[in-house]
Amino acid sequence: MSEREASRGAGYTMPGGATAEPGGPSVGRRRFRLRGGAVWGVAAGLFLLLEALLAIGAPLLTGTNPLTGNLEHRLLAPGTAGYLLGTDQLGRDVLARMLYGARISLVVGVVAVAVAGTVGVVVGLLIGYRRDGWTGSSRNWWTCSSAFRSWRWPSASRRCWGRA
Repeated sequence: MSEREASRGAGYTMPGGATAEPGGPSVGRRRFRLRGGAVWGVAAGLFLLLEALLAIGAPLLTGTNPLTGNLEHRLLAPGTAGYLLGTDQLGRDVLARMLYGARISLVVGVVAVAVAGTVGVVVGLLIGYRRDGWTGSSRNWWTCSSAFRSWRWPSASRRCWGRA
């Protein structure tokens, strides 16, 4: 610690207005502290990352084809050698089926988010760019479509047709 910092006492103020205590958490660490719902968001993100890694690595993690069955190995209990989660009625590995099914679910989710995001961005850009009568009617359409999702049908319909 320099003489200047030591002359200020135990804590000192940095240029950004943040204070730091010797031996305490750094400014960056205090800014990144997780509060409230952020902990659940990080946990959900880590879970999705783990699921994605397991789904992508499904061929490496399971040595069996999820579609091929072996009737000699049907209805094996979980924990059986070679079948961590057991087998189903047709002798197919349950773990392999779950991991390969997660791959399909992951692709469907990514495509749905990409399509919805693309449509939303394009419509938002068109509405924001054009300043003629079309934008007013399109904004009115978006407002009416969201208003009809509520349970207040009479007031929503009057609001959309200008009689509110």
